[in-house]
Amino acid sequence: MIKRILFALVGLCIATAAHAQAVIYYKQASGFNPIPVSVANPLPITGAFSISSFQPSASGARGTPITVTSSDSSGTVPTGAVVLVSNPGANLAYCNANGVAATASDQPIAPSGGWFAFTIPSGVTTIHCIAPTGNTTVNMVGGSGVPTGTGGGGGGSGGTALTDEATFTEGTTSFTPVGGTYKTSQTALTSGQAGAVALDANRNMMVNIAAGGGTGGTAIADESTFTEGTTNFTPVGGVYKSSQTPLTTGEAGAAGMTVNREMYAAGPAIAPTVSASAEGTHLFKSTAGQVKGCYAVNLTSTAGFLLLIDATSIPADGAVTPVAVVPLPANDVAEISGAILSALQFNSGIVAVLSSATTPFTKTTGVITGFISCQFI
Repeated sequence: MIKRILFALVGLCIATAAHAQAVIYYKQASGFNPIPVSVANPLPITGAFSISSFQPSASGARGTPITVTSSDSSGTVPTGAVVLVSNPGANLAYCNANGVAATASDQPIAPSGGWFAFTIPSGVTTIHCIAPTGNTTVNMVGGSGVPTGTGGGGGGSGGTALTDEATFTEGTTSFTPVGGTYKTSQTALTSGQAGAVALDANRNMMVNIAAGGGTGGTAIADESTFTEGTTNFTPVGGVYKSSQTPLTTGEAGAAGMTVNREMYAAGPAIAPTVSASAEGTHLFKSTAGQVKGCYAVNLTSTAGFLLLIDATSIPADGAVTPVAVVPLPANDVAEISGAILSALQFNSGIVAVLSSATTPFTKTTGVITGFISCQFI
């Protein structure tokens, strides 16, 4: 009678606890007081137990691979209560064993070897999958037991590991895109810790220029004043290649440089102004400017000089002070260009003269006529 009352009370306690928080009790080998199961009082279990590893079915274990697209794709399940579904393809797949059309809310299976084991419900004959980001392939193996193995996917494929100073071939050598994390306040690392690269809110990588990098630099508003010796600037670098690879729209690229570290600069084409007929002088510009190149063809048998003079109009014959001079042989060509003109500024205007005087400091016209062509800004 006492035992029946005690067990009735235990049942009442268990039922009452079930309404608040589930509690499991066990009876001691000796004694009448039931013990609640807890970390301090684990539930004693005795007996022989085993877990069977995955065993493919004797026949029909290999299912037909499913070509998974961005819409529902399905395949017949192979023989077996458990079907191991793997994704050897390049894109994430979502699959179910419920016999219904797949959506992105189903079980994700990572690319490059990811897998998941489905216990097939009674009456279900198909596995359904979908790959929203791009086609992939799903394999199926049927059997029984608990599958084991390595996971897969998640990491990018390709990429490259290069030896120091090895050649990087544009458009051919693979590279691995770099990601990172954005936090308004990054947690500092300590020595020996690994960490993700820091990004700002616009996905730009945060860079800390260490020793050897330029400091200061400047970002100034358009048309603002640059004070020599005061305003900071950041040195600019580039890449030297004997044959530069052209860029296409939307591509980023390093600036091209010569072997002597001079930066290439491409300006707009400048159309030359030329003689309409044989002449001995030509006023190319009556305001300040700069000559990029000038040549003359002597159409006579008299030698002289090609003069460039800084003036607003053609000066009279006599003493002159030319800015640039080159000898003009008879029935030949003379050219002023390149280094001669690189640092010359014409403050008043640009005048070209074909002079027959024996000195370039005297202007003598009326003897030599020819064709004159100049490029200027």
